[in-house]
Amino acid sequence: MSTPPEPGDSRPPELAEPLPPSAPVPGVPGAVRPESLRDSAPRSAKEDPQFPAPPQQALPPAEPPVRNSRLVPLVGGAVLVLALVAVVAFLALNPGRRSEESIGGAVSGSPAVAGRGPAPQVGAPITTGAGESGAPAAGPTGARSQPPPAGVPCAYSSADRGEGDTRLIATPAPKSTLSGRVTATIQTNLGPIGVQLYADRAPCTVNSFVHLSRDDFYSDTPCHRLTTDGLYVLQCGDPSGTGTGTPGYQFGEENLPTTLPPYPRGTLAMANAGPGTNGSQFFVVYKDSDIPPDYTVFGTVTSGMDLLDRIAAAGTTTGQPDGPPKQAVQITEIRVA
Repeated sequence: MSTPPEPGDSRPPELAEPLPPSAPVPGVPGAVRPESLRDSAPRSAKEDPQFPAPPQQALPPAEPPVRNSRLVPLVGGAVLVLALVAVVAFLALNPGRRSEESIGGAVSGSPAVAGRGPAPQVGAPITTGAGESGAPAAGPTGARSQPPPAGVPCAYSSADRGEGDTRLIATPAPKSTLSGRVTATIQTNLGPIGVQLYADRAPCTVNSFVHLSRDDFYSDTPCHRLTTDGLYVLQCGDPSGTGTGTPGYQFGEENLPTTLPPYPRGTLAMANAGPGTNGSQFFVVYKDSDIPPDYTVFGTVTSGMDLLDRIAAAGTTTGQPDGPPKQAVQITEIRVA
């Protein structure tokens, strides 16, 4: 057994105390050796215990990637836009599909399919809107539109209004829509005279007569002429009472007589100054008259002939066969039924 060495004696190397580690070089991290102590080859912790490798730190668990919440609505909006574009493209490529589903059943009468509207009927005939009977189709309000009224075209041209009382009156409608027989009453200061108008034989003449009557052209006008020899008539319809007055327009003849006598008792006819000059003046025949058939027959007297007989029996104011009636006759109005 060896004795411990005395103080001051040298010690064997195995008993020598280890030297303290060198102080780190200023400015260099303590975990890095000075350049003079480095070897070219790397050392492990066993080879160089003074410079062990730093302990391996455990990596923290990987966190899930953070999603950008701002991208969610953007992506959703993009998807919605793409869906709308696809729908529009589909409808553009199939233009008839939607209309067939919505109106097919209404045209063909097929039952409706739930959620899709009426189903079109295969092979249904295409119609023009009118039914099999030719009735006009219903309009926007549900009421059936009416065809334009049938009628006879009439030509009314301007004419001089004459002298005296020149009443302003509009021209009648250029188409007569009256038909059959029209009844009217000539009211006078002496009593009523009932007449029947031939709208079926003289449509334009009756159209004018009714127009003037309803616009009071004849109201408060005199019957200015009575004839008592060969021609037996009472003439009326001139507001001026001179025999020259007109309504401001004229038109042609209709329904000229072809029988004898051409103007029998009770005839209602138009007075004129020549062909195509019919206006407002008319005459009532109280006795068969054999005169040229140049005057339009547009009606007949149905009541009041006794009144006409009394007027004729009184004669004219001059005593001549042609002149103003001695018994004054004034039309108060003409009523058309």
